[in-house]
Amino acid sequence: STSEIIGESVRGLLADEAALADSSILGLFKSGARSREKPGARIFSVRARDGRAFDCEVSVGFWRRGDRRFATGILRDLTAAVQLERALTRATEEADAASNAKTRFLSSVSQELRTPLNAILGFAQLLTADNSGITDEQQEFVGQISRAGDQLLALINQVLDLTRIEAEHVALDLVDVDPSEIIQDCLTVV
Repeated sequence: STSEIIGESVRGLLADEAALADSSILGLFKSGARSREKPGARIFSVRARDGRAFDCEVSVGFWRRGDRRFATGILRDLTAAVQLERALTRATEEADAASNAKTRFLSSVSQELRTPLNAILGFAQLLTADNSGITDEQQEFVGQISRAGDQLLALINQVLDLTRIEAEHVALDLVDVDPSEIIQDCLTVV
């Protein structure tokens, strides 16, 4: 608690004398040296009296009263910050792995859909080219199959493009699009 810490010597706050000597916490107080991390503050790995190991930030300030020089130190337990940083790193790695798995899945499924779709479109083209044995109504149905297949193929290609973009394998180009043509195609399919 705060009341147990205020006024205590650094030696009294930390159980591990070796850590005190190795980490130069006392040297920080004695010399008044500044760290490169931030003025008057350094990070040390220490062990508390209860045996718990933790990282702490030690900030030291010096002041005088008359001809006497004093040092004031503030120790801040960084355990929560370190745990949060580790959790964020883990979450980022998991999100990246999930994104990569999604990209691989979409790419694989899109490729698997293209093969039978190309067969359907090929048969529709054959029926359109040799329409001697089908009625006008059937010819219209074949045209709808072709247009729907073309739209589905375009959608699959867009999914494949998206997976390439996510994998950073393709550059984007801005192009003008006529929405009325797209809407008309959609209406004929519905």
